[in-house]
Amino acid sequence: MLFSEIDTQQSIRQGDVFKSYNNQKQDGWYILVTADCDVVNDKFGDKLTFIKVSESRIYMDNWYEKQCHIETERSSKEVCSTINSNYDFSNFSYNEFTPQDVISWVSELGCEDFISGLALPTKIAKSLEKKLIAIEIGSDKSKPSRIRFSEISDALGRTDNQKSKIILGGLKGMGGDHLFLPSIPGDPGIGFIVELRNIYTANPSQVFKDTVGRKLSGELVSFERCGRLADFLRFSVVQQFASLFSRIGMTEKFESEREIAMDLIAGDLNGQA
Repeated sequence: MLFSEIDTQQSIRQGDVFKSYNNQKQDGWYILVTADCDVVNDKFGDKLTFIKVSESRIYMDNWYEKQCHIETERSSKEVCSTINSNYDFSNFSYNEFTPQDVISWVSELGCEDFISGLALPTKIAKSLEKKLIAIEIGSDKSKPSRIRFSEISDALGRTDNQKSKIILGGLKGMGGDHLFLPSIPGDPGIGFIVELRNIYTANPSQVFKDTVGRKLSGELVSFERCGRLADFLRFSVVQQFASLFSRIGMTEKFESEREIAMDLIAGDLNGQA
């Protein structure tokens, strides 16, 4: 199990998961990382320390944007190499295109007008079509990054399975400052990201064990406990939070559930594009 059973009478402790509320509307989740001994002995000053938990969709939106940039840069470099090797620069004041030149011109003219203006041999122009379409799509910031990534992949001839593998790689390669959770207590969604560098502190008067206490408090910003991490997961989160480069070994069950959840997310995100 990823989460321990608790009731509203149990004391707040490290590893408790909280829903966050702003003006009585839920806006996220947080995990308490203040040490148990400090909580029990009231040695945390006037602030409890939390780390933020977000839906994997939010993390992936940022990943998609970075991926679009990478794909655009890679394609522009390959196009540059081909053009610079085959184009007659005798009528120009410079002797080569740069990747940024290609991106700027394709963004302004569109890939068809750009390639026709170069008057390259048909075979060479044909070989650049997919990459130029990818550049044009990647440069169009009017579309969500998720849609652009899918369209770039289609333009480059990737299958749905190949797209899903790339997305899965984005989830698995998130690095030591993020931790993937398959689920969160009380939420039907699949896939959440613990943002280990996103730290928040709150006054104990804003932190509650149950819904009744939170609603009666009148606090505009408040935290309501919704669960507790199992000990193995709590220890891992806290150690990774403290060091950002080490990790306590996970149980096989957790690793299995995480793999399944990541696969589901990758498939769902690919299907939504």
